[in-house]
Amino acid sequence: MPLFALANSVHEVVSARRGLQVLFVNIHAIAEDDDEGWVSGKNKLS
Repeated sequence: MPLFALANSVHEVVSARRGLQVLFVNIHAIAEDDDEGWVSGKNKLS
């Protein structure tokens, strides 16, 4: 395997991991927003 091909695949893996990390951070932020919205809605009801 040529060295540049190996470097390319390493770069792809790093990019994919970074993309997944960004995705999980966004999902976590959305989940936190939903929790806060749910809690404030619950407080209004009680």
